[in-house]
Amino acid sequence: MLTRISGTSIPLRSKLLLLAMLPLLLMFGLIIGLVVIQSDNLSKNQANLIRSETLASKKQELLQYVELARASIAPIYDPANENDETAKLRVIDILNNLTYGEDGYFFAYTYDGTSLVLPYQRNGGSKYLGC
Repeated sequence: MLTRISGTSIPLRSKLLLLAMLPLLLMFGLIIGLVVIQSDNLSKNQANLIRSETLASKKQELLQYVELARASIAPIYDPANENDETAKLRVIDILNNLTYGEDGYFFAYTYDGTSLVLPYQRNGGSKYLGC
């Protein structure tokens, strides 16, 4: 029996109190640990949900901007033929003037990499892409 620890005698009352409190303290520690783990998992799930919802919202917003740009050039672009330079210049001018937010803009390149629309660098027909 536990009657002596380090040469001192432990009264029976203290032994019973220790035996009653030890499981209680262990359970308390276990419950706190589980709450911390669950809270961490919940916050990670919430962050992932917010991230995915924000991304979906931004994607939808971008699609709406593209539809707006298409609708603004459709009356010129749709009836024009492939070699209509006047229509091409009018569409370039419209797209150069379409911006959204502080730094949002539309850009367009030809198949060989020549920049046609880049609103903040208007040096017309610059070669940016090496195709």
